[in-house]
Amino acid sequence: EGYFSYHRDGFGGVFESGRDVIMEIEAIARNNFRLSDTYLQRINKCFTIRDDNNCQRIFDAISEL
Repeated sequence: EGYFSYHRDGFGGVFESGRDVIMEIEAIARNNFRLSDTYLQRINKCFTIRDDNNCQRIFDAISEL
């Protein structure tokens, strides 16, 4: 276990069985595939840059190596 906990920091539920996964997918579908506020906040906190320049940033970082 490192600094990241899927239960505490993840972007969705953590499940122990395939049946639980299927039940969660069905629940998400019934909710029109909207994220819960908890997971949406975690995603927004993690991915702060939203400018469609990800590929360029990756290319530049690799080029600098």
